[in-house]
Amino acid sequence: MANALGAKVYPNAVKEIGWFPIMGQEGKSQSGSFQFPPALKFSTGTVKPLIYPQGQS
Repeated sequence: MANALGAKVYPNAVKEIGWFPIMGQEGKSQSGSFQFPPALKFSTGTVKPLIYPQGQS
């Protein structure tokens, strides 16, 4: 997601395997047609990472 939004992405020194929450920053405005949901669960450690909508796992 960060890469798609133009940020530089680097590999982490430690493997990230499991579920990690992704949450927006309070006070940051969102513009345009894309809006982040309040929170997401993100699966890492798979061949293709999966993103599930909030409330699903």
